Amino acid sequence: MLARIPNSTMARFLPFAIVAFHLLVCLQTLCKQQASAAFVPPRVVIIVCAVPNAQLLRIRCQSKGNDLEEHALVYGQEYYWEVNIPDNSTDYPRYFCGFTSGSKKQFLVVYDAKVDPLCKNNDKQECYWLVSEEGFFFNNVGKDYRKIAGWA
Repeated sequence: MLARIPNSTMARFLPFAIVAFHLLVCLQTLCKQQASAAFVPPRVVIIVCAVPNAQLLRIRCQSKGNDLEEHALVYGQEYYWEVNIPDNSTDYPRYFCGFTSGSKKQFLVVYDAKVDPLCKNNDKQECYWLVSEEGFFFNNVGKDYRKIAGWA
């Protein structure tokens, strides 16, 4: 036979049980939200200036809703930034840059879903771009660049 709990004991216990139940539900929901906001390892886009010392390389890069502003590089300088991608996302950001050196100009996509697989080299997730008088060269390990485009 089951023991009967007095109503006064049940009345004191019930509010604590309700609060505990709601706390568990909220914590579970919060954990799911944090897990869904996780990111894959960031990609690093690196632009290396190889134009002669007499000229500046001006770069202005942006993606939808993210303007990285203009930067001026001299020979040997690098400009880089991280691209964060939500875990399990198929919506990769698209970064494009406008380049100017003297009277030369070019506009290129430097990172998007098509470029991403090329940025993987072992544990590193780096996209190297070398900009020279001859054009724009890409590599994922910082050496043995291949030409992607010339100046417009």
